[in-house]
Amino acid sequence: MHRFLRLGASPRARDVRSFVPFLPVIVFFAAELWAVQELTFPPDRPMETFHLVAGKTLRGVLDLLFATVVVLSLRRWFVYSVWTVWTIVATVLLHYFRCFDRPLSIVMLLNQWEGVPVALRSAPAVFDWLICATLVGTLGVKVGLYLLARGRAAPPRRVGPLRTLAGAAYVTLLLGLGFFADPLRQFRTHGTMSRMGTTFGYVWSWVGEYAYLGGEELLDRALVAGRSHSDRLLSVEPPLRIPERVVVVQVESLDYEVLDLKIGDEHVTPFLSALRDQSMFFKVRAVHQNGSSDADFVMLMARMPSPDVVTYNIRGYPYADSLPALLSERGYETAAFHGNWGGFFHRDHAFNRMGFSSLYFRGALSDRYGSDPLFWGIPDAAVLDVSKQLMCNEDSRPMFHFVITVTSHAPFDMLPEAERELYLDPSSARENYLNTIRYVDRALQRYVSALPEGTLVILYADHESGVLTSHVDERGRRIEYIPFFIFQPSVNLAEVQRTRGKPITTSGELTLLDLSGYVRNSILSHSSG
Repeated sequence: MHRFLRLGASPRARDVRSFVPFLPVIVFFAAELWAVQELTFPPDRPMETFHLVAGKTLRGVLDLLFATVVVLSLRRWFVYSVWTVWTIVATVLLHYFRCFDRPLSIVMLLNQWEGVPVALRSAPAVFDWLICATLVGTLGVKVGLYLLARGRAAPPRRVGPLRTLAGAAYVTLLLGLGFFADPLRQFRTHGTMSRMGTTFGYVWSWVGEYAYLGGEELLDRALVAGRSHSDRLLSVEPPLRIPERVVVVQVESLDYEVLDLKIGDEHVTPFLSALRDQSMFFKVRAVHQNGSSDADFVMLMARMPSPDVVTYNIRGYPYADSLPALLSERGYETAAFHGNWGGFFHRDHAFNRMGFSSLYFRGALSDRYGSDPLFWGIPDAAVLDVSKQLMCNEDSRPMFHFVITVTSHAPFDMLPEAERELYLDPSSARENYLNTIRYVDRALQRYVSALPEGTLVILYADHESGVLTSHVDERGRRIEYIPFFIFQPSVNLAEVQRTRGKPITTSGELTLLDLSGYVRNSILSHSSG
């Protein structure tokens, strides 16, 4: 009798004893899944404490059940394969979040696949070896715990009833949540990866995105986001006077902090740093949800972009009342310049629909440049030179140019040695960035100094570089601050700026939407006046 109890009264008891040694590896794997999800699903909107805690708890249960099924159902080498794939995926998820401060979206990936090579090319600038080493370390811990468990108990296939129970519980809980308690169909309306991932993690949130965010739903959500306009600044500043020459320059990766940064006694960006003293100048929060294109969309359309994908990739999106369209109606020739290919993110298609009369992308600029482009495209100095030549044509009618620079794109290593001023042999992404932004500063100085007298120049950044200071809000989400200049080379606009030095312009509370709305409203006010 004693021996019978010790060996187990039934196969079920023996299965339990076979399961217990595997419990540490199951719990460790589940905890790792939950932690990576937790680190990359920041709240993008307020949630009641009960719903937030309940969602995270249920996600933890799903992770635990999934880990149980993997460890108890698969043979050893298949378990190792799953963990290896997970290590790679987790590395990508954490680095993507580090770059964009949002979870990786499958809809974004499918709609912006052309951005994958760019992301890979930029990876060295943001790659964190600590993340990689930590995940490799957790892989080693899981393998060690698994081998230890196998040495102390029968193979996992002996615990068939338990793995069947775990699988059934996983499917039941998932279906109950996905269709009833927290339905994935919320993606059709207000659901986001951050919100739905709180409950479901990545895989099932991706399934929900793919199932419920088709073309029409993406367009509907983008139109809802596009209802956001701003006339906030026009209520405290007089409208701009719009001359016959207007230039808007979007500078790639220009940090607000770099304007005050010095190496020795010299500013990194001497031209831009000094330009503050004669410009209307603002500290602005960037709009950087899906990529750099969000910034030019907001500037040209004076509305918020799609919350899901690059707006230019959404078929059927309306581009009426864009900045070039408004100026074209007032007799301006309008042209856009970008050293990269126009097909990247379908900018050429979108810019045509906005009403630009001329487009100068990499293909059109290559003939004028007369040399092989860099990886990112035509160098900024050459692009700006083409704009300058056209802008200085005195026989033409009023003219508007929209210029996007590209040389200072991450990983900041495209600058030829002859153009390096600050660090002749840079050894980090930060040093490469400072070299590159100095080059951009010099190119902008030459460009602005050659523009016709009275030209109105609006200059801002698409986003930060990611290698200088970082900022977070009260919810722990990253904030990107960029400079915004409005100036005329022959006029000191700083003297007429009513908000000069006041909290509204120095605290970073203004967004790019506020400034784009101000420019748009100035054009409308100018024509009505």
